[in-house]
Amino acid sequence: MHSANIMVLGADGVGKTTIIHRYLGSSFDADYSPTNGIKVFIDEGTLAGYDVFLTLSDVPYNKTVKVENADIVLIVFSLADQDSFISAKEFLETIEDVPVIMVGNKSDLPNKVSASELDSLGVPLITITTKRDYDIHLLFDMIGTELIRHRHNGKCFMCQFCWHCGDCKCCITN
Repeated sequence: MHSANIMVLGADGVGKTTIIHRYLGSSFDADYSPTNGIKVFIDEGTLAGYDVFLTLSDVPYNKTVKVENADIVLIVFSLADQDSFISAKEFLETIEDVPVIMVGNKSDLPNKVSASELDSLGVPLITITTKRDYDIHLLFDMIGTELIRHRHNGKCFMCQFCWHCGDCKCCITN
C-alpha cells in the first residue's frame, strides 16, 4: 500500500480541521474551537485509484512550520477573509520542492478575494465549502492527481519506478 503525508495548514478559523473531518465522514460542527498545536489524523483511503495510507496533519499557520516531510501541502484560506488569503499567499512563497494546492474555503459566504487574485497564484486551486460538504471529495481527487504528477528524485511518487526509462506505469509524463 502507498502512503501519503498531507499537510493541511492555514490561519485560525479557515476550516482546516473541518476539511479533514469531512473527508473522514464527519458532519459539520458549527462550534468553532481553534486547533492547539498539530493534530494528526490517520486513515486508509483511495487517491487517484490507488489504495493509500494517509497521514493528515492539521497545522496552524506560523512562520516556523517546516513542510519538507510532507508529500503535498494544502494551504487553506477563507474566501470571505482577505487577511487569511494574504497570509496564505505569503506562506506559499516560502515553499519549495513540495507540491501545493491552494484551497479557498467558505465559498458559500460573500467573497472578499477577487477572481484576479485567485488567478495569480500560479499553483492548483480549488474552492470548496466545508459547511455544505461541497467539493471535498473533488479536493482529494485533486490531491491524488498532484501526487502522481510530482516526482521524487526522478521516481514516481506512487509506484517508485523510474519515469525516465519508462518503467513507471502510473505517471502522467507530459
